[in-house]
Amino acid sequence: TESEVNRNALSVRTAVAGMTLYALLPWPPLRIIALLGCMSFIVLMGCRTSMVAMFGAIAFLFVERRSRKNRVTVLIITVVATILALVFLPVILIGLQEFALNSLGSNNVITNYFLHDKSSSNVRFDYLDRFEVWDYSWGFVRERPWFGYGLGTEHEIMGVRSHCAYLSVMFDGGVLNLAVWSFFYLQCLYKLFDRKWLKTVGETKLYFLTLMLLGYMLLAGIVESSGFGSIATPINLIFIFLVIWLFQPKPESD
Repeated sequence: TESEVNRNALSVRTAVAGMTLYALLPWPPLRIIALLGCMSFIVLMGCRTSMVAMFGAIAFLFVERRSRKNRVTVLIITVVATILALVFLPVILIGLQEFALNSLGSNNVITNYFLHDKSSSNVRFDYLDRFEVWDYSWGFVRERPWFGYGLGTEHEIMGVRSHCAYLSVMFDGGVLNLAVWSFFYLQCLYKLFDRKWLKTVGETKLYFLTLMLLGYMLLAGIVESSGFGSIATPINLIFIFLVIWLFQPKPESD
């Protein structure tokens, strides 16, 4: 419904505000208070994707700062973990689906939070198992794989959202659109992790914020439209402007 769309959009903006305050406020206790305040508001709004992605973005920052001397090890672990996640994702989703169905009507506070607006008829399609809507969207993408259907036409043509930013990018502009945006984000990752640039900007507050925004978009984009590949979404615009500003100085030479 329209209220759900507004609630999700408001939760994304709250997450951006929380990450911004966490990165920029000077006093650590105040940063934690601001972060918890924004997270509490997201919880009250019931936006589960924003909550999980926000935690993931902060974890992304934490791992980056503590792995600068062991990039190869972290890269290997990330690749292996990604492969295992892709292999076992169907089994995990089926297990979560069964758990969700068995937990409907439970008095458990946590399960009630995640399932309060769900019934047995929509747990499978609308909540845990996105494969059906992804497959539906993929059917349209295959019809026009190279250039897509045009920006902002997804809901108008399909009647639903893809619930995946990567599919939405392909729906709007085809594989070429996804390739261009993927190249852009990979270049950003290269710059953000490059040792020469880290000497210049690696301990700045805006660097931390940029890294968290990227982590948020990449994670939330798996199951929702998160701003990934959008030129009109605030979180992506902020990220782009930060990247442009952040890497203006020349990197120091070894």
